[in-house]
Amino acid sequence: MQTQYKRLLACLAVALTATTVLAQTDSSDAKPASPAAAAGAATRVVAYLDIPRELMESKSFDPRLTNRVHLSVIHVQDELITNGVEVTMDVEPDLRRVRLTGFAVPVQQAVDALTTELESVRLRLRELAAQSEDEEERALSRLVIDIDWQGGELGDLVDLVRQLCDVNVVYGDSITASAIIPAMTVNSVRPEVFFKAIGMLPQSEGARVVVQVAAPEAAPGPQPRVVKAALPVIVLTTVVDKAALRADRSLPRTEVCDISRTAKRSPESVKELIDAISFVLGADGGRGNVSVNYHEASGILVLHGSEPSLGTVLDVVELFAQRQ
Repeated sequence: MQTQYKRLLACLAVALTATTVLAQTDSSDAKPASPAAAAGAATRVVAYLDIPRELMESKSFDPRLTNRVHLSVIHVQDELITNGVEVTMDVEPDLRRVRLTGFAVPVQQAVDALTTELESVRLRLRELAAQSEDEEERALSRLVIDIDWQGGELGDLVDLVRQLCDVNVVYGDSITASAIIPAMTVNSVRPEVFFKAIGMLPQSEGARVVVQVAAPEAAPGPQPRVVKAALPVIVLTTVVDKAALRADRSLPRTEVCDISRTAKRSPESVKELIDAISFVLGADGGRGNVSVNYHEASGILVLHGSEPSLGTVLDVVELFAQRQ
């Protein structure tokens, strides 16, 4: 009998120190315990329960894991105490095992309860990791532009870009939004690069869209990886390049100039302006072919011709206007 008793104790100790959870027998079908089994159940034992390995892998490891494991242990321990079961449970410093101390049957109950609790933690953290990956992918996708633009006004293009990604766009004047942007298709382009490319496109009437980017200043030292980062501000403004304007206007055209202020100053001023225009046109060797007509009642000067002579005449008109 003593030999059988010692063997039973040895088997019970080995079973409890393993991480395998033992199946419990239904008490309704259980046979009366033998003296040896009763003595074994009354023996204090130590068991170790491994924390699920998946929780310890770097890919799914969550900074909240330490607290969650300790909270799980406290929760299970409180539940057991409420049911009259006393087991001491300690999380090892490396967070890989839980040490359970107590009588054999309560320890087995604690192993079962804690196994179930840690499994729920594992499933919950897996769910959180999947949600985090989805959110990160969505956030990263909104940092670049994928667009198939059919052509139209810049304002409509900006509205479309705002729907597709997170971007800050500011207009520097009231006319830039009306600039015509040709059809294009771009993929995986950052907004600031996209709009800088827009600024390289030629516009009609010698105009062009100037793009300025005000980027947030980076703090010194290594930068943490964050999904929701500060975004730059993109400022769009229209400017007119007179040289480009003249180069684009090689065909004859009509320009209407208001010189009423010059006329009000003195009739001689208008005559001086027309004489100056004639002198300039004669100075280019007779190549200029610009007709000049002045409507005295309205103070309107009508010019008709082509570049470069027409541009020179416009410069003379502008010089006279600046003298006022």
